[in-house]
Amino acid sequence: MTYTGFSDRVHDDYRICLATSTDLVNWKRHGVLLDEPNKNSALFENKINGRYCLLHRRYPDIWLAYSDDLKTWDNHTKIITTRPNSWDDVRIGIAGPPVLIDDGWMLFYHGVDSTNCYRLGAILLDRELPEKVLARQSNPIIEPELDWEINGFIPNVIFSCATVLKGNRIYCCYGGADTVIGMAYIDLKDIKFDKSLQ
Repeated sequence: MTYTGFSDRVHDDYRICLATSTDLVNWKRHGVLLDEPNKNSALFENKINGRYCLLHRRYPDIWLAYSDDLKTWDNHTKIITTRPNSWDDVRIGIAGPPVLIDDGWMLFYHGVDSTNCYRLGAILLDRELPEKVLARQSNPIIEPELDWEINGFIPNVIFSCATVLKGNRIYCCYGGADTVIGMAYIDLKDIKFDKSLQ
C-alpha cells in the first residue's frame, strides 16, 4: 500500500511511502518511496512487463514510473494533465489504484477547478503500456450535489482513494466535503469516453 507521509524537515515535506501486509491487520512500514514533494499515489495490482508500476502526482498532473525493486524509480512519464476551462483545470490526482477491465486499465481521478470544487472522472490506460492514455472522459462521473458533499469541513468535495470492480460495476468509496464517507457505483457500460481527449 502506498500512503502520504508528512514531516517538517523542509517546506512541502510530504512524501509517498510504502507499507506491506500479509493479513491487512499488521503492517510493515518501508519508508519513503519517492523522496520529492509528492502524493496521490498507487501501485498497479500486478507488474507490467515484469516491473512495478506506480502512479503519482507531480503537481498539478498525473505521472507514471517503473521500478524493479520498489526503491529506485525511472521512466517518469506525465500521462495526463489539467485541461484549460474545464472541471479539472487547476489540478488532478489519482483516486485509488486502477482496475483492469477488458479494454485496459480504468483509472478514476479527481479534478479541481478554479472554485476549488473536487469532482471524479475516469481515464482508460493501455493494458501493456499504461503510460499510453486511450481515452478520457469529458465530463465528471460524479460531482458534489448532495448536502453532505457540498457542506462540511471542506465544501464541494468528492475525493476518493478506492475503487473496486465487482462484475460489470465499479464501486467507489469517497469522502464528501472532507467530513463523511459515501459510496457510489457505476456500471461499466455507462462510462462514456471521448477518445479525442487523450
